[in-house]
Formats: sequence, C-alpha cells, structure tokens
Amino acid sequence: MTSSVLNRLYASSGEEVILDTLQINVGGQSYWLTRGWDDITVTLETGAQATFTGSAIDVALPARNSDGTQDLKFAISNIDGVVSTAIRNALDNLSNASLTFRRYISNDLSAPASPPFT
Repeated sequence: MTSSVLNRLYASSGEEVILDTLQINVGGQSYWLTRGWDDITVTLETGAQATFTGSAIDVALPARNSDGTQDLKFAISNIDGVVSTAIRNALDNLSNASLTFRRYISNDLSAPASPPFT
C-alpha cells in the first residue's frame, strides 16, 4: 500500500479507519494488541497472518526530526496487568524485549500501510 492512501486519510475523513497495532515480544511471550474493542486478523509484512487483540492502548509516533532519535511512546491498559507485568519483569532482569508498531487501513488488512517500526 502506498503512503498516498495514508496521506489522504490524514487530510480528509473517509470510510477507512487507521488501525494501529503493537507486537510486544518479552520473556519468551508475544503479545499482539490493537487499539479499540475489536480483534483484527491481518497479514504481516512477512506474509504470515496474526490476530491482534482489541485493547486499551495508545501510541505516539516518533517526531520527524534531525536529532537521530526515534522514541516510540506507548501506553497499555493495566486492567489485567499481564503485559505490563511482563515488561516490568524484563526491565528488572535486563532481559531482551522488542516492540513492533504496525499501521493498517481498515479496508486492506493484507499488509501494513507503512513500514513497521521495531
């Protein structure tokens, strides 16, 4: 999918909705979350399918600047505490973890609408 579709979505309202997703790999577990109440099944950039669970999350994309930093800020609901506990444990134990942000368009879940951030 081209960035022109995303540009059009930002410029005007249409039928499509932008769907933000987070894949959090920590402590040998993978957590697949999307903003909202509905689960979505999408095709990843690798061609594999994944189901993201509807969750109370929020994502702030990194600023486009020339200082070289790419800080992705995110918030996760702590209702059941599963993901946040896994993240805290990984930080306490200095374990490896990764987070991948993907953005999809609601009428085309066959691939991310823009390259993923990891």
